[in-house]
Amino acid sequence: MNRERLMTAGWVCLWGVVLTIPLEIVRGVLVSKVGLPLSLFSPFIVLATTGLSLYVWYELREMLNKTYHFASADNAILGMATLVLIWTAVNFFDFMVPQLRIGQHSSGVLLLFYVVTGVVRGVLGILLATELRRVEDAPQSLKTFGVLSMISGVMFCTVILIPLAALVSVVAKIVLIYVFWETSEFYKYAVSTTPTQRTMTR
Repeated sequence: MNRERLMTAGWVCLWGVVLTIPLEIVRGVLVSKVGLPLSLFSPFIVLATTGLSLYVWYELREMLNKTYHFASADNAILGMATLVLIWTAVNFFDFMVPQLRIGQHSSGVLLLFYVVTGVVRGVLGILLATELRRVEDAPQSLKTFGVLSMISGVMFCTVILIPLAALVSVVAKIVLIYVFWETSEFYKYAVSTTPTQRTMTR
């Protein structure tokens, strides 16, 4: 890892948040009001958001592995990335095969899909937050990201709070931007010291 790579990850995460906000709002409506077709999603925005999300999850894993020498969160991060791909595949299938649109012909299936993926996302968020608590020399921003991941994870698992959980997850992504940028500052200092030691020697 290096400072430029982490700064880039932060900017990519920022653009992901910009594109994610409208999608999360519409997704919340989809869960709250059955019958709204998935075709409301622009396939281009969905594709862009997917690419950005996968990049951010990959860079988070790399940052934890190479900067903090922590690999225990790899499975939770892989699960999050897989969920992003599943969600994207469903959206593109709905767009490419309009005669089979879930939202048009079986709103119950659409609702069930979002409930199930919401619960899975919640469980993964809780697992990720639990693992992040064990990161040594973690900056406050990473701890805050873990707390928000835990809160959104619990909310997703309740099902009824999924729309609110989506909002909290957006806030968590905003905090993640600062995590990347704060960690990038560590690389201004000697590689032989820990992040905490480098912070103390500023």
